[in-house]
Amino acid sequence: MDCDPHWTQYVSATLLPAIAVLGLYLAYQQWQKARYRVKLDLFEKRLAIYRAATQLIGSIAASGKASHHATQRYLAKTREAKWLFNDPIHHYLKEDLYGAALRLQTLRAEHKEIASKKDRKKNVADQAAISEWIVDQCKTLDVLFDPFLRFPRVAASGSHFRIHALSRTRPPL
Repeated sequence: MDCDPHWTQYVSATLLPAIAVLGLYLAYQQWQKARYRVKLDLFEKRLAIYRAATQLIGSIAASGKASHHATQRYLAKTREAKWLFNDPIHHYLKEDLYGAALRLQTLRAEHKEIASKKDRKKNVADQAAISEWIVDQCKTLDVLFDPFLRFPRVAASGSHFRIHALSRTRPPL
């Protein structure tokens, strides 16, 4: 009588570990996909806040004034910045940029009621200085937001994913 195991015993002995390895591979791929999805969601939320800031700046650059509608839209779109960015960026968006827009609104409203020509000139000069500062903030926005908006590029290579950092060159500031 032959004591050698039948070939089906070999197959059944290797099938269970092979299925386990395949399951681990699929679970790993799902984990990677979920990680990338979280990064993409965070990126999209941060980009929306960046766009709101650039829209406010663009609105002021185009008209020379900070309209109530533009500042309210900016405020509504940047409310989540507190949880998506660090404190310096949140402070910059809320206090510096929004504060300058409000100051520009106030100066524009006060301009109509100023009687003295000297005070009117000062008011106009202050409005011009604030408008100029706000328009110049595009460069500052890019520098502040850059670390938060860098998103790794995912390139598929066969069945494996590789992450490549985006190579962006910036002009000297």
